[in-house]
Amino acid sequence: MKKIISLVLVAVMVFSLSVVAFAAKLGDVNGDGKVTASDARLVLQAAAGSKTLTAEQQKKADCNKDGKVSAVDARKILQMVAGLIPEEELTTNTPPSIGDGSGDDSISWDDILGA
Repeated sequence: MKKIISLVLVAVMVFSLSVVAFAAKLGDVNGDGKVTASDARLVLQAAAGSKTLTAEQQKKADCNKDGKVSAVDARKILQMVAGLIPEEELTTNTPPSIGDGSGDDSISWDDILGA
């Protein structure tokens, strides 16, 4: 009986942790469990002042962790959706690298847009 109770308690704890992790997914501004272009749209609307986000949505929208919701956050979401950056990069606070890696310090629009 003690084993069954212990297993049930462990299962409840794991489920609870999964729900908390799911609810706090960075970039999932609309809370549907997925990070999509719709989330980027909400971020852009909030950055433009045409949409007010809740405190929780603001936390999820601030992908670069600079304390504000801006078009930079929407760009990171769109880059992740397009497969240009890994999802883990949404949680980092490092600026994106600029340049083509050739060492000549040239910057093109492709470098800036992440294309």
